[in-house]
Amino acid sequence: MGEGVRAQLSVVENLVVGAGGGMVETAIQMPILSYKFALQEGRELPKNIAGWYRGVAVQCLSVAPITALQVVINGILEQVVTGGIRNTTKMEQIVNSCAAGAISSIIYCPADLTMIHQQKLNMSPIATISHLMKTNGTLSMYRGFFATAFREAFYTCGYLGLAPVFAQLILERSPDTNEVSALFYGSLVGGVFAAIMTHPADTAKTCIQADIDASLYRNARVAAREYYTTYGFQSLYRGFTPRCTRAIGAAFIVSSIREKAIQYKTEMQNN
Repeated sequence: MGEGVRAQLSVVENLVVGAGGGMVETAIQMPILSYKFALQEGRELPKNIAGWYRGVAVQCLSVAPITALQVVINGILEQVVTGGIRNTTKMEQIVNSCAAGAISSIIYCPADLTMIHQQKLNMSPIATISHLMKTNGTLSMYRGFFATAFREAFYTCGYLGLAPVFAQLILERSPDTNEVSALFYGSLVGGVFAAIMTHPADTAKTCIQADIDASLYRNARVAAREYYTTYGFQSLYRGFTPRCTRAIGAAFIVSSIREKAIQYKTEMQNN
């Protein structure tokens, strides 16, 4: 991954890398998403290729802004901690990625909540937001915020922190290792970590956001405990295998695109 000071991507460059990476990984992995949705909903698997890719455009457009936001915030934090004059340490990469994920929840939390209730109410996004705010108050849009922040902190840490850090460690200890292989193994570690850490939080977040008036669950901790007591531990990890597979793929694809962009900019500056 080169020696010396590496170039840092600008806000616009990170925006392009994040949005592009999010769309590419979603398009490639749409069959995994379709499998996960079918598994969680208990419905039949698609019977043809078109079925496996149904909804791919909507998924790409919904994932791209979030991934872009997380990559942009991560890049800003990198510039803040390094002053743009040195490389980030491995620990800084991990902490920055966690913080980027948590900060992105400011937008991600109300977006998730709106999507859940849009499906329940059969309204447009604007009408759904208006209804929720009138019925439950403005702050209701941030119900589940801490569960969302926890989920996104560790998920972003997996693909922007652990994946590249482990790839660096592999290359440092085994310089003859192919860079693509190092990124794949790093993504394997980052993706599995992200899926294990975030799956229960995602389940609890969905429960309390659907229960917006808190008639069933006071908070995410209560929801997780109730789910565990009623349905068993395995219920907190329903759909884990496809989600874990997707997390690994997302880590590899986004990390690879971002790494290539950094390498290209570094070479251009050196020349």
